[in-house]
Amino acid sequence: MPTFPLDQFDIDAEEFITSCSSTEIKELIQYLIDEEYIKPNSTVDYDTPFSISEQDFEDALNKLHGKYATLSNEEEEIIKAIAKRF
Repeated sequence: MPTFPLDQFDIDAEEFITSCSSTEIKELIQYLIDEEYIKPNSTVDYDTPFSISEQDFEDALNKLHGKYATLSNEEEEIIKAIAKRF
């Protein structure tokens, strides 16, 4: 993991993450999954290229994340029905 000068106690998340290597960031993500801060199936492997339609699909899912309160009952039921298939 990155190191910081001893007199620097106030390190924000952005500064910490930008100081990490890609391997360290993957370790951090795995730690967050293990500690249940991130759901295991909510991460995307960006090392594997997406097709255009798959990227559009992932973008659409990301837009829906956290929008529960804005969904109509019908939209909520549609999403639940799709999720039940899997």
